[in-house]
Amino acid sequence: MAADIKEPLKPENISEKGCRQLMELYVPITFFGESRPTGVIETYYKLDNVNNLIAKAQFTITTFMVGVLVILLLLL
Repeated sequence: MAADIKEPLKPENISEKGCRQLMELYVPITFFGESRPTGVIETYYKLDNVNNLIAKAQFTITTFMVGVLVILLLLL
């Protein structure tokens, strides 16, 4: 299994063009008794929601830290 995070630039990513990033997942298909994969399943996962959650968490942490700094400065 392999994964890659990239911009949706391939022709097959036409429906995902509004996305900022995609995670491509590749899962090999191997039949019993064979040592080499017969094929690969390729699927995509949009990372927009993940990136939005990270941005919100960063904003919350930054706001909290600035608030703590302001309170400390006012107490001095």
